[in-house]
Amino acid sequence: MGITNKQSGYLLTVYSIVNMFLLIPGGFLADKVSTKKSIVYSCLGTGLLGFVYLFNIHSLPIALFVWGAMAVSTGFVLWAALYRTVRMLGDEDEQGFLYGVYYACNGLSCAI
Repeated sequence: MGITNKQSGYLLTVYSIVNMFLLIPGGFLADKVSTKKSIVYSCLGTGLLGFVYLFNIHSLPIALFVWGAMAVSTGFVLWAALYRTVRMLGDEDEQGFLYGVYYACNGLSCAI
């Protein structure tokens, strides 16, 4: 990508700090809005931000903005809605099994 280790550290720091402040409010948001819409809009937003980052030619301020916005579209919206969706699939006794199946499918899809 043509960036230094220091610049990569800045990008990851921005992503982590924004996630740190938005993960808990994301859980409250997931309880208020439709999980299907949240997941769809989050994926579309993340994809759009990926294209912006793809065409970003060595501009650190734009890259920092994109990584911060990706933290909003993933950490604030996607993960809370995804965990709520898994939680809604079964009752309290099935939660461990359902999360196990989710992570097994996630791992298999990454391996493939």
